[in-house]
Amino acid sequence: MKNLFSLVLLLSFLILAPDAFGQSKSKIYKADNIVWYGIDFSNVRLIGSEGFTDPRVIKESLFGRWNDLIVAEADKYNIPKYYQKNNVYYDLDPVFERNETVDWKNLKTNKSYTLNPAEIPTMVGLYSEGEDKEGLGLVMIVESFNKRTEKASVYLTFFDIETKEIHSMKKYEGKPGGFGLRNYWAAGIRSVFEQSAKDYKSDLKAYNKKRK
Repeated sequence: MKNLFSLVLLLSFLILAPDAFGQSKSKIYKADNIVWYGIDFSNVRLIGSEGFTDPRVIKESLFGRWNDLIVAEADKYNIPKYYQKNNVYYDLDPVFERNETVDWKNLKTNKSYTLNPAEIPTMVGLYSEGEDKEGLGLVMIVESFNKRTEKASVYLTFFDIETKEIHSMKKYEGKPGGFGLRNYWAAGIRSVFEQSAKDYKSDLKAYNKKRK
């Protein structure tokens, strides 16, 4: 019954919003600024036990370090440039709170795993009130880091901060690489940013052309 309900909910979203739930992209394009909420690992799975020997350390240390990296290396992870905004503001506490709820014992698996996209609006709805009360929010919700396929599967999600309405959501698969666990998967995150930036530029061009 639960699986049937999830399927019905997912189909309802897809009917209303063929492009991965995004029925209000104009609000994304019109926003001057963007608020980065961070990388949400609250429903992630680490696939391939050989690639993740200590899930407790990953939860207690690396979740934070991957998030901190986006802020510390803002010139490399240039969010305003990616999405053609004037400024980016950082409001990471709501996502950090969600990441704290993760049970590290359930992180690692050797089985396939898929995050039901119909659950993502609920996940965003659970974010506590941060410093920014309104505006355009952006979060990366990680489905999996898969060592066996060498892919970081992520839902890049734009939403309204005040109402938690999902404006747009799209799944990307980033290619990791580099030395050390932190840098290896950080490269996958950067790959997602770069892919989405190309899509954003193309979509914005099409949107502006349609308005003329």
